[in-house]
Amino acid sequence: MKRFFLSLILVLFPVLAVAQIALSPQDSDKPVEITADSLKVVQADKVAVFEGNVEAIQGNINLKSNRMTVYYRGGDSTAPKGAKDAKKKAAAPASGMSPGGSNSVSKILVEGNVFLKTAGETAQSEKGLYDVEKALVTLEQNVVLTKEKNVLKGNKLVYEMKTGKSQLFGGSSGGQGGRVKGLFIPDKGMKH
Repeated sequence: MKRFFLSLILVLFPVLAVAQIALSPQDSDKPVEITADSLKVVQADKVAVFEGNVEAIQGNINLKSNRMTVYYRGGDSTAPKGAKDAKKKAAAPASGMSPGGSNSVSKILVEGNVFLKTAGETAQSEKGLYDVEKALVTLEQNVVLTKEKNVLKGNKLVYEMKTGKSQLFGGSSGGQGGRVKGLFIPDKGMKH
């Protein structure tokens, strides 16, 4: 029985780390390229809204959604550097949109078919929020975390980037009757 629990812990630990690895700033020094069907900037509110087939790529991290709203702060009322009104394709480099820039990002909201992919891991949900100031990432509504063949499902994931702590919660719209669900496939090479 002890071996079973040890095996479960050895399999569970990497899967629980999916959120931490997938949402960590491992490529934070690389440029960010954002493409979308349209971009609307409301300078007075310090908001940039990317809509339609939104894709943000930074190193090996790829984030897709239907809509991405970037909230920024700064001393003036200009949009993040590189953000302009667009009707076809929009692209915004990371400069000026990163903490410490002239118009640094305070939070990013992604909505609709949210899909985050890194090398070997994916995270999916209907909604996500990255609060830069609090270093807090929240994914909500039908959250699915995948690493290799291991899968975790729930309704809400909260990841504290400063501490590395992550929590997955069930809920009424989690698709599991309000419970967290995990599927863990043991490594065939693991001794029992």
